[in-house]
Amino acid sequence: MRSDQHGVDAPTMWTSTNAMPVWIQYEFDKAYVLDAMKVWNSNQIIEPFVGFGARQVAMSTPLDGVAWTQLEGVPEFARAPGAPTYAANHDGQTSGRHGQVTFKLNMLSNWGGVTPQVGLSEVRFLAVPVLSAWAPVPPSGAGGHRRRQL
Repeated sequence: MRSDQHGVDAPTMWTSTNAMPVWIQYEFDKAYVLDAMKVWNSNQIIEPFVGFGARQVAMSTPLDGVAWTQLEGVPEFARAPGAPTYAANHDGQTSGRHGQVTFKLNMLSNWGGVTPQVGLSEVRFLAVPVLSAWAPVPPSGAGGHRRRQL
């Protein structure tokens, strides 16, 4: 399979075991400035007939580290074709959330409406590179007032 495509093999996807609404939560190894996310919806071969894929999704994150805050203006997730060369068809903005460690997707409806389960093939979060300062110039205690251009 080519990069950035998802196949139709059901075991490679996440499918809820409970009826909606359900959620999936992502916890990162450290705080990131989230810029965007790419979503590959549920893409099983039966997707065009059953519609497991997430449709209405509420996204939330704990901005203060405790209370969950829902992001505004989340568009409907696009339906997957059930094809073996499926490219991501939802590019969502995460509104440049600073210092996020946790992100939750609350699935409110699926594309089929026949079954209470909902699924996703893959979700990728894109982060803004954050530069960290190290090795100050001049070194601590050396005196002087030079600036160094990055």
